[in-house]
Amino acid sequence: MLSAVELLALFCRRAGMPSGFALLEGLTSFPCLVCLCTVTGKPITSICFRRYEYFWLLGLVACSHFCTGFAMMEAPWSKRLALVRPGRCVHHLLALFLGVPLLITIITGVAYRLLRMHGYKDEVKWLRVLHSGYFSIARPFFPIAMCLVVIGLSSTGFFMGPIPGSLRKLLHQFSTSGSSKNQ
Repeated sequence: MLSAVELLALFCRRAGMPSGFALLEGLTSFPCLVCLCTVTGKPITSICFRRYEYFWLLGLVACSHFCTGFAMMEAPWSKRLALVRPGRCVHHLLALFLGVPLLITIITGVAYRLLRMHGYKDEVKWLRVLHSGYFSIARPFFPIAMCLVVIGLSSTGFFMGPIPGSLRKLLHQFSTSGSSKNQ
């Protein structure tokens, strides 16, 4: 999420748009999660988090999310999966078939950055190639596929959360109360 906000801030800065929320002067050491800190010209990760801790946190969150999702996953042929909502079913199928390549992409990217911070500059270039998916076979497909997987998993994960469920209940109550008044 933080990387997405950083990309948004970079896009806004390159497009000449206003930078959004400015970081207050006294809060420079406070680890803010959602702020567009383009006032100083530094990337958001170097202002809000130190980069080393940020990459460790990113790797740990990705691994823990993958492990908990794997533990809760249903088999694609199970009858329980057929009974759940379509968004959860799509989320399970995306995670089942494309979760491991996405995890490898995240882990190799985090490992590449952490090892470079430890001084291994030339020894870890293969991790960057593996992270980017720049192979002759997968070159046009792999980066686009991983972007689509992230978008798909994020959107289906959002629809599995409590906010869309409460909105559905609210809309259902509103529609049933409106139809009972008409009768």
